[in-house]
Amino acid sequence: MSVLSPEMERRCAEVHGQILPEEGLLLAELASKVPSDQLIVELGSFKGKSSCYLAAGAKAGGGAIVYAVDLWTKAPWEEYADPEVEVAWTDNIGHLGLVGRAIQVKSDTVEAAQQFDHGVGLLFIDADHSYDGVCRDIEAWAPRVNEDGVMAFHDAASDEWGVAQAIRDKLLVTGRYSHEIKFGICFVRRAI
Repeated sequence: MSVLSPEMERRCAEVHGQILPEEGLLLAELASKVPSDQLIVELGSFKGKSSCYLAAGAKAGGGAIVYAVDLWTKAPWEEYADPEVEVAWTDNIGHLGLVGRAIQVKSDTVEAAQQFDHGVGLLFIDADHSYDGVCRDIEAWAPRVNEDGVMAFHDAASDEWGVAQAIRDKLLVTGRYSHEIKFGICFVRRAI
């Protein structure tokens, strides 16, 4: 059963973006479990589809705030650097009534990590999908994730991108983390 109302599910699914509705509902469920004294950080936001799912889930649950980190107009990929992408993110958050629940952080993902000492209950990595890019994000952000927090990675179900290999090399090989894959998202938690 979804943590979102049927109306919010429909509205989130209608936002243009790269995640599937079932992936979005998984993110909403994870976000709903993050308490208000912890943070949700999303790396790579594009037009805000995943931001909407995360913020709506947090609103329906523990009340945490989502920090959406993206370069937007300075992105190195042409499709993502269009100024309309950033406008679409703002519009989508507004149209779904999530202003103040998702906060835009216009920055490089690694540089943005310096703004957050700790307190991350959920980290969603969906920025640079190259092996080196994901490794940099893991190195910068994993220490900021709470002991009971979750790291979620998009496009991690195959080796098409560098995401799965980076997860294996930086997290799973240590033996300190367990993981689960649902749809295209890999959820990583510290092993108990």
